[in-house]
Amino acid sequence: MLTKKAEQGDVDAQVKVGETLMFETTPKNVIGAKMWWSKAAVQGHAKAQYYVGSLFKEGSEGVKPNPSEAVKWWTKAAEQGDVLSQHDLGVTFLEGAEGVAKNAIAGKKWLTKAAEQGHAYAQSNLGGMLLSDHEGVPKNASEAEIWFTKAAEQGNEHAQVTLGVMLNSGDLGIPKNQSRAMPLFLAAAKQGSAYGQFFLGSLLQSGGDGVPANARAARRWYMESADQGNVKAQNALGNLLAEGAEGVPKNLVQAKKWWAKAAEQGDSEAKTKLQGETEL
Repeated sequence: MLTKKAEQGDVDAQVKVGETLMFETTPKNVIGAKMWWSKAAVQGHAKAQYYVGSLFKEGSEGVKPNPSEAVKWWTKAAEQGDVLSQHDLGVTFLEGAEGVAKNAIAGKKWLTKAAEQGHAYAQSNLGGMLLSDHEGVPKNASEAEIWFTKAAEQGNEHAQVTLGVMLNSGDLGIPKNQSRAMPLFLAAAKQGSAYGQFFLGSLLQSGGDGVPANARAARRWYMESADQGNVKAQNALGNLLAEGAEGVPKNLVQAKKWWAKAAEQGDSEAKTKLQGETEL
């Protein structure tokens, strides 16, 4: 019934048949999905235009990568308000691609449109863009803070960590506020972000404005991050265990274990620490 409606020109049915072939069929039928999505896309269906653009951006079975073709279809969908197309179009202009020149002004335009619709990744990417200068788009840390805050409130880990780093250091264009950074790191850490766990551990180890030092809690979060392979956390955990602190007994054997893991990833500080212990 659905296929018959699609054959009769029903654009919603065409999109649904394409989705079934791509996402609900094993093995997926990329060529069939592209055929139906293309039929709907030329009739102006925004979701179909997004799908066709996505196929061209990365390429897939039977579809060669063609970023400029992706931009063409995403633009059609984005102009109709499709938030996913706006986001992907903005990122593509920001980064550039084969056949698509970098264009920070266009990148910001489309990321802003998606961000204003509440797209968390667009908000985070727009914030990241505004932390550095781009041709035609100057750095604006205050505006970046606004967008990172919106994304962080939606649970975006990257925004939580980046905004936390900005507030923790106070040297990235906004005032230092470690008591505000702490819950951001904690939120990211609880979602499993290795960076959030590392920065939370670092803040807890040293303590800060409105954040009491807590070496035992620092060890816990360093461990969570180190177990995920974060080299900074592995080195920091080694240092904490080598020196010991209130609530964290000195344990040189465990310290060397974590330095070794960091050294295996090329960390020069950990290599130096291991070498120093070997020579003792």
